[in-house]
Amino acid sequence: MENNDVGMMGGVIALGVVFCMFAIGFAVAAFTLAGLWKMFIKAGQPGWAALVPFYNLYLLVQMVGLPVVWFYYFVILTAVGSVIPPIAFFTSIGTLVLSYYLVRMIHRAYGQNDDVVNVIISLFLPFILTYRAGFGPAQYLGPQSTHDVPNLPWVNTIPQNSTFQSPPPPPAASGSYIPTLSSRQPDETPLVNDQPMNTPPVSGGPTDPGVDMGSIPQMGSNKDQQQQ
Repeated sequence: MENNDVGMMGGVIALGVVFCMFAIGFAVAAFTLAGLWKMFIKAGQPGWAALVPFYNLYLLVQMVGLPVVWFYYFVILTAVGSVIPPIAFFTSIGTLVLSYYLVRMIHRAYGQNDDVVNVIISLFLPFILTYRAGFGPAQYLGPQSTHDVPNLPWVNTIPQNSTFQSPPPPPAASGSYIPTLSSRQPDETPLVNDQPMNTPPVSGGPTDPGVDMGSIPQMGSNKDQQQQ
């Protein structure tokens, strides 16, 4: 009888541990997705996209300025590893390497420290990154430098321009005037003592209609008269 009680107590404890682990995992996943939702909103994307598998990855690849072929590699490695278990280890290594560079670019896009230690921590504990970038004061800066990102096959160059650009600067305060180069019209008349300066045409020129061209002495006429 006592053995049955001990066995039942052990089963209840094991079930409680499993339930606690499941609850903690669910809470961490929900917190991570909530931070990702906020990150998408900061980048001008719909927050619900964070809840859609693969589509959220597709948007992240574009938000950080990586070629879309990176998304294709993620999908191919995941599918091949699921269909062919003997090579799942190698596909997992490839996915981990791609994830490292993706997380590093996310750090840069949100102004976070992108050194190796911080990137590895965010790679294995993603809720830390989503908390800082989503709920923290970090702002989306747009795609940043990709000079140290390796080029994958099918990709010739890393694009410098992306459809995801940094947000525009905040508007100026009301009542203030910020002069720009375009505020001055190119055909403005220069001012002298707050009055427009009009330069009169030179009189007596060849195009002046009030001048008799016959009354203007021609060069060389006096010399010809002296010789005569």
